Amino acid sequence: EIKKNNYLLCGNINFEKKYFNKGVSFSDQVAEMINYPYSQYLLVSKDEDILRKINGELGDLDKIIEDNLEENLSKIRFDKDIQNFITEEFNSVYYEMTQNEVDGLMDLLKQPYFYGMIEEIPELKLI
Repeated sequence: EIKKNNYLLCGNINFEKKYFNKGVSFSDQVAEMINYPYSQYLLVSKDEDILRKINGELGDLDKIIEDNLEENLSKIRFDKDIQNFITEEFNSVYYEMTQNEVDGLMDLLKQPYFYGMIEEIPELKLI
């Protein structure tokens, strides 16, 4: 049982134990720290053609998910309060990298360099 300590929880345990509404958002905390949006997931490859192909096949993924959100949530065995939480938070998910997201990502990638953990700041080529 989580009572007195701080924990970073990932995955379904947040919903199974209903911790999702008792903590703070990791991404919100990072975004506040760097003053940019925090990008949680990125597609990465050494092969540019693969990224272009995947990007083309995904099309309007956000629109497809949004249009089918209620139907897909009903297929998952989550309580209604969890489904409501996901529905309410859906608008905070973005599928497009704007300059703000790029700047935030670059700021995060610089942190290990500034703390002496790596010798060079990684260079990104965004597709």
